[in-house]
Amino acid sequence: MTHANGAPDQTTRELTAIFETDAIGIAVVVDDAMVRCNRRLEEILGAQPGTLVGQGTRQFYKSPADYQQAVQAMEGVFAAGGVYHHEQQAQRLDGQTVWLRLSGSVLNPDRMQDGVVWWVQDMS
Repeated sequence: MTHANGAPDQTTRELTAIFETDAIGIAVVVDDAMVRCNRRLEEILGAQPGTLVGQGTRQFYKSPADYQQAVQAMEGVFAAGGVYHHEQQAQRLDGQTVWLRLSGSVLNPDRMQDGVVWWVQDMS
């Protein structure tokens, strides 16, 4: 939101400050693709600045079976209106393994296809 003069309002400034925090990785994912993420998530996943937007999330799972298992678990939680919490190993872009604590919540409970916001904490 912006004011008539084009300046962001207080709520927009607050949300931007929260999103850009260095303490935790944050991403918005739609149809398995990151549409927005903060710098901390890029650091956690070993990515260069600006390179994760548009990328799929499957590449960060150790195997296709791990990915499918996670999708099934999170879809059940989201369908029930809950927040998905999980700890797992992930594959960084440089091939290293990292332990993550994930929390995800759908942006619109009535339309899961609108996307999920993820909070990602490096537990390594």
